[in-house]
Amino acid sequence: MLNDSAAGLIPNENWQPACFKQLEKLINSGNLTQRPVGYLNAGQTVTTATILKSVEGFAEKLSNRVNTQGWAIYCDDSVHFIIALLAALKTRLAIVIIPNKQTATFNDLISQNYTLLTDVSLATGNDHHIPVVLEALSDPKEILDLSKQQLFSVSCQQPLFFYTSGTTGKPKLIAKQFGQLIDEVAVLNGLWRENTSQAVFISTVSHQHIYGFLFKILWPLTIGSPIFSPLVSYPEELLAISRQFERVVWIASPALLKRLPDAIDSPVESLAMVVSSGGKLDYQVARQIVDGLQQLPVEILGSTETGGVAWRQQSQENSAWTPLPRCAVSKDCETGCLQVSSPFISSDHSHFVMGDMIELQKDGQFYLKERADRIVKIEEKRLSLAQLEAVLQQCKEVSQVAAVGLQTGARAKVGVAIVLTTAGQEKLHKLGKRSLNLHFTQLLSNHFERTLLPKKWRYVNQLPENSQGKMSVSALTALFEKQ
Repeated sequence: MLNDSAAGLIPNENWQPACFKQLEKLINSGNLTQRPVGYLNAGQTVTTATILKSVEGFAEKLSNRVNTQGWAIYCDDSVHFIIALLAALKTRLAIVIIPNKQTATFNDLISQNYTLLTDVSLATGNDHHIPVVLEALSDPKEILDLSKQQLFSVSCQQPLFFYTSGTTGKPKLIAKQFGQLIDEVAVLNGLWRENTSQAVFISTVSHQHIYGFLFKILWPLTIGSPIFSPLVSYPEELLAISRQFERVVWIASPALLKRLPDAIDSPVESLAMVVSSGGKLDYQVARQIVDGLQQLPVEILGSTETGGVAWRQQSQENSAWTPLPRCAVSKDCETGCLQVSSPFISSDHSHFVMGDMIELQKDGQFYLKERADRIVKIEEKRLSLAQLEAVLQQCKEVSQVAAVGLQTGARAKVGVAIVLTTAGQEKLHKLGKRSLNLHFTQLLSNHFERTLLPKKWRYVNQLPENSQGKMSVSALTALFEKQ
């Protein structure tokens, strides 16, 4: 999985990123006990001193694992994740950020001689994992002892590996250098420093994927802002927690934000910024958030391979995207898709062609059209799955819809999965599935040729999404393999 040059020890190159300089500055100022790094569920504050003590203790445990290939990190809690990350960085061995806590994922990395660093209870034995814990300060004098210790000497070439989301297939492992990640955070901070200063970062996305890693972990660390450590899963919970702090920033996904308007009962005075990434944010949802919270979400376009690419705020429907500083974009001649050149791309590539088709403007901004993999070819005719979904979405019986291209031998066909509204469920119970299929087919026949009409239909309680709120094509396809 990992090549030998990336997985072994890193050349001895000293480099101190801003987050470590910030920690050193806090130690020298003598204000460690007053400076929060994170907030826990029970209201407990975690200070820089507590983090540093925990890192030092955990790093000592790692130093005893001389025969390991590297570290594979998974933590439910973000403060635990920070401890594991900072301790692992000191070793200069390869670090893999695990996307989930599935047994198969853990076993795969263990089989490659990686040691798991996790706060999840495991039955693998201590030979294969080291539990991550938060150590309390038992004596205030420990602060002075910590201030005498050398902090971190980290290589900008330190490799970290992230898994892609797997929305279009099996997740892939992407290599990043730590210096690339720090540089990208510096760009973000240059754009939104005023919004994020002294704010608590609250996230509805996992830090185990690159979006959450950059926005919930690395960005607040580099600017000395605290995080709310637990993952927030519900709109009502997000609103309630935010009202406990004087200033907050939300790191969110479209999947949660689309459920937010119904939960808003009053403005959140502490809300300084809303960030959304991981998929398209519907314009109507963006406007509802502005109306209810007086904050227009900042949308970030990117991928694991490219890092951040562009941003926008939907002041009007279908607003254009603006490339992030240091990112150059163009239109790939062969595919019509977005081509990106930036220092944030995996070191194996100078540029990367994404799957999104674009309309490029003279001023460098661009409009997203649809993904190239959402165009299917049936009997030599091209069909836009997004266009087909748009027609069905107008039906009163349809709450959500997703279409997918299916391959049966040499024949291609289309399958459609629908979450029905109350009206749709009533019609299904009254008329039956076959009649409802015919109803939707006749509707689509007014817009598409007969050969392009869907051949398979599924009515489900919810569409398959991964932990990032993205549609999983493999899981969607699997719906049509079941009889």
